Amino acid sequence: MKKLLFISTVVAVGFSSCKKEDMSDYVKKDEINTVDTNPKIENIDKTITPYEWSFDNISNSWEYSHYHSPIGDGVLIGFVMSTQGKQALPYYDANTGITIGLIDQTYSDEIKVTYYNGSSTLDRPTYDKYVYLKIIPSSQINPNIDLTDFEAVENYYGVFE
Repeated sequence: MKKLLFISTVVAVGFSSCKKEDMSDYVKKDEINTVDTNPKIENIDKTITPYEWSFDNISNSWEYSHYHSPIGDGVLIGFVMSTQGKQALPYYDANTGITIGLIDQTYSDEIKVTYYNGSSTLDRPTYDKYVYLKIIPSSQINPNIDLTDFEAVENYYGVFE
């Protein structure tokens, strides 16, 4: 009987001295449904006026910076309005010799649109540029959609705003 009482006491002391784990760092059952499993596609439509461009002496190009939180896990695509309609960036205009490009700043806090022809004497654009950007989360990229085709992108991922 003493042996049974001793074992019971040891077990009781052992259980009572166990430290409870702090569970505050774990996701609770009712929070599981609030996790964003379908991140949103983001549209950024910009009208870039001539005075918004700044010249970059290193790349010999005019640049427009749009400040934005880092994109991270996704893809940034862009289009510019030309005389032939909305063209994928980078877009080379054979009539003027100008290329309008998009610098992928995925982990930076800015998205850059460039206007260049390789010459340090290039004048800034003299009229507004209409740029349509779309950020597509990696989880929503469809390999069957041509991301350089404005209509295909708009039909599949939604209208640019």
